[in-house]
Amino acid sequence: MENTEEKILYVSNNMRCWNSPSPGFWKWGTFLGKVIVTDKRFLFLSSGGSKMGSIATASLLAGPLLGQLILGKSMTKELALEALQNEGSFEAEHQNITEIIAKRRWDFTACLSISFGDSSYSFIQDPFGMNLSVMRDIEEEVEMCQMRLKKAGESNN
Repeated sequence: MENTEEKILYVSNNMRCWNSPSPGFWKWGTFLGKVIVTDKRFLFLSSGGSKMGSIATASLLAGPLLGQLILGKSMTKELALEALQNEGSFEAEHQNITEIIAKRRWDFTACLSISFGDSSYSFIQDPFGMNLSVMRDIEEEVEMCQMRLKKAGESNN
């Protein structure tokens, strides 16, 4: 009997998502959420918006850097799978992902780009986007899942 329960392999909170192959320089029009990598899918659970109002309020109350640090710690932690219904959320099965790349941009911001089908998305982790190791961890998890799926497919043939 085959175990069909999905296993969560990696979770990264406070991810800023652009609906483009590379991240922009402005946060307006982006979605704030969390990335979840399971053994079967890549998921982005959106909070449903950019949360720029919350960030602006916290920045006014606590200063621009401290405000984002305070908010950045917990803004997406409570998002659950129901958030897949929120605007900006998406999921992709590993076998449908054609490209996933973790890199540094010219301004040293760490970003992740993912493509599948006709869709391309890019991510930066809020508040400052400097943690390249998070992006590489996500990239490696997806690539490992793709390799396992390929091996399983080859052994079934």
